[in-house]
Amino acid sequence: MAIEIGTVVVQNASVIAGYSFVNYNVAATGSGTITAVTFEVKTQTANLTIIIFEEVAALTYTARSYQVLGVKTAGLHSDVAVSLAVVTGDYIGYYYSAGAMYVVSYGGAGSHLLAGDQKECVSAEFAVSDPDGRLYLYGTGAGESVGGGAGMGVAEAIFAGEL
Repeated sequence: MAIEIGTVVVQNASVIAGYSFVNYNVAATGSGTITAVTFEVKTQTANLTIIIFEEVAALTYTARSYQVLGVKTAGLHSDVAVSLAVVTGDYIGYYYSAGAMYVVSYGGAGSHLLAGDQKECVSAEFAVSDPDGRLYLYGTGAGESVGGGAGMGVAEAIFAGEL
């Protein structure tokens, strides 16, 4: 069954480089492997890394898996191939050392951040970046699907009022 994680948003603002961000909006709907991600780059990035985070306590995360994508040019990047282990309830995030990524600063459950590349963090304490924010970062994959995405349309399961 399909697994879904993260959100797609209308471009609005951008977040700064040098931090790891967690998209605390739509947790993984199943366990398995995320095989494709979609994101939008505002200005060319360096060292872009997609990270799957396990939430171990409020604002505390351990990185479960990651994949370095490197330099990405400005624009929409749809269905970029990845292979990321994910467990139901995990969150998707990213790190990049230069450039800017699109986010929206309203209507979400928040985004969390911590300075530096946290792709191998263990029980790291993040801070609230934007209490209503959503990163433009969405992943899909295959595995055992449970919860919100199962049997629901994409608009209902992922966009949560976006459409």
